[in-house]
Amino acid sequence: MRYRIPTMSLAALLLAPAGMLPAQEARARTTQEIVEQIRGGGMFTSAQELVQNGTIRPEAVAVLRQAIRTGDWHTRAQSVRALAAAGQLADPLSLKGVPTLRGEALAVIVEEAFRERDVARDYAIDAMLSSTPVEAIREHERALVEALERAPNPELLLLVAKGKLVSARPVVNRLMESGRWAGEEATRIAAAALGNRTIEGSLVTEFTDTQDAERKAHLAKSLGYVGTDAALRALASELRSPLIVGAQSAFARSVRVDILEALRFNFPEEDVLFTNRYSSDADYERAELFCAQRFGTSWSTSRPVYLTVRAEPLPMPRPPL
Repeated sequence: MRYRIPTMSLAALLLAPAGMLPAQEARARTTQEIVEQIRGGGMFTSAQELVQNGTIRPEAVAVLRQAIRTGDWHTRAQSVRALAAAGQLADPLSLKGVPTLRGEALAVIVEEAFRERDVARDYAIDAMLSSTPVEAIREHERALVEALERAPNPELLLLVAKGKLVSARPVVNRLMESGRWAGEEATRIAAAALGNRTIEGSLVTEFTDTQDAERKAHLAKSLGYVGTDAALRALASELRSPLIVGAQSAFARSVRVDILEALRFNFPEEDVLFTNRYSSDADYERAELFCAQRFGTSWSTSRPVYLTVRAEPLPMPRPPL
């Protein structure tokens, strides 16, 4: 059975103001009340009700654990979203602009969400991909590798790649030999991240050689997941790429944004890699300095004209004469 996954992001859940809640819910509800609303078919909407004085409310973790363990697919999924959002909101790094999920909230999510192959597990994987540091992923290596062995999933393969979970290598190698998974891009990414130098070299070469903007942007994201020294050095080497995705359209994005996002995936605490804060060429210069110091990168070409994302209104059609 396929489930439709609501698209409201964890960031939106973290920041949703109290005014977004129905009037009768303006007061702070107990976690049990929130879960009862979810059990009745409601959606989780705001993490602020679950966090008090910078920490998750005492009863929240236990109540949400039980809901994830015993609920139907909807209750499990929304409870995972709730706990992940609360864990982010309470984490000190999130207050610095680095959404982070780790600690007790993550431990409960891994223990309970991976019991079933359903939307709850999908939410858990997505949250970990976007906001769990490598070290925290590795704390749950055994559970994640067992989950991959039981029920392979492209996003779970990417999570294994992000965490460099070396004990998953036999599972990934078997998937590489299977008809269903051998051609899956996520399998190749996981294999490269776990030491397959042939695949790693192929991805690096294609990334550095291609002059197709969309393809280079896509490969940048793949190399961000691979995250090996060779992959990261390749990303840094292309930081002066002049390629622009959608150069002739109303919405244009420099490939350098994709490259920096891939690097930030591996260095989430490096402020210089946050392109959404860029306002001038000096920001790119600081990112280059980081790469030069971290990888010894140098460039033989000049820095392209400043661009992150450009959005322009489409021209109005001219009326017929």
